[in-house]
Amino acid sequence: MKKKKIVYMIAVVLALVIINCIPLISFTSKGMRQYDVSDVRLYCLPEDKEHGQQLITQILERRESLAATLSGTDIEGIDVVVYPSHTSLHINTFGLIGYFLPDWYIGKNTKNRVLITSPAHPGPVHSADSVSKAAVHEYVHVLTDRINRDIGYWLKEGLALYLAQQVPSAEDVLEYSQGVQYDDFTTHNPFTFANYGGYSMAYSYIEYLETVYGWEQVVNLIQKGSSYESVLGISEKDTFVKWKEWVRRREG
Repeated sequence: MKKKKIVYMIAVVLALVIINCIPLISFTSKGMRQYDVSDVRLYCLPEDKEHGQQLITQILERRESLAATLSGTDIEGIDVVVYPSHTSLHINTFGLIGYFLPDWYIGKNTKNRVLITSPAHPGPVHSADSVSKAAVHEYVHVLTDRINRDIGYWLKEGLALYLAQQVPSAEDVLEYSQGVQYDDFTTHNPFTFANYGGYSMAYSYIEYLETVYGWEQVVNLIQKGSSYESVLGISEKDTFVKWKEWVRRREG
């Protein structure tokens, strides 16, 4: 009897996993079409075509400079997928469990795609302008993932925030940075990262690294096989501590 119960539970779990993953069969949602914008493929609903073209135009205007800033990373074959709502993005990228994702989550990336909410329907937390910057943010993620998918989360998010010009308020940086601990700094979970204010602080972290060590060293930090010790001559933990001190002196 006990064995039958275990088999039943396993079957239920597998069924739930399969049901959850049904929306993940395709990265597109129902009704999306493909459009060519310059050399970029756009996937969106017909009513979002204009908004998608605008997002791609701003990426095209910056992609050469972004690639150069990151020491010439590959920019070929990057598509843009514009979802009709943030809920649609959640479901098509996480499955049915996406219904439980927070409203602020409006973008994602793969190695070859920028996945973004339509600026026409940014949700309750964002605006068309913040979605526009988020598209550049996700594009930077594609570029850095092509360099090294294993860089630390603060470097990954910090670079995207910094290069997308998503400038946080000085007050938020100071407030969050005084409470954050090194254990928080090592997270790779975007939701944990957001909960302790990482999306405000990581911009400041890159700003600190550039100010103290120079941009070339920032780029060196994200290369495969690099470490804080080999590039900056100081441990990651000590760098974190010195950044906190820098924020306190500058903003306090």
